[in-house]
Amino acid sequence: TTQLINQAGRQRMLSQRIANNYLLRSWGVESAAVRENLEMSSNELSAGLAKLIARPHNNVEIQRELEEVSQQWDWLKASLSVEGASSYRLIVAESADAMLEATDRVTRLYTEQGRR
Repeated sequence: TTQLINQAGRQRMLSQRIANNYLLRSWGVESAAVRENLEMSSNELSAGLAKLIARPHNNVEIQRELEEVSQQWDWLKASLSVEGASSYRLIVAESADAMLEATDRVTRLYTEQGRR
């Protein structure tokens, strides 16, 4: 259970790191470090989310929250793939915030599940 709590908590951080790196790029901060951090964080978030979704013991509430995270991640990935589109800043920020809130709920639900 501790691993699940940590994984869900890490998803929160990754969603914010991705948004921050996207915003840096959209403001003209182009560096290898920003690009690499964005790519690495995106890959790690995708893998972590897949692992959480595939967990067979998720209850209905956790599964629903993970579906929300997945939907927001799809929006965020689509925005990230559009090069030079600063008009996507709002979508990125809103999706990252929605992911933060949903992964926070998932973390809380895993914590509650571990207490039972």
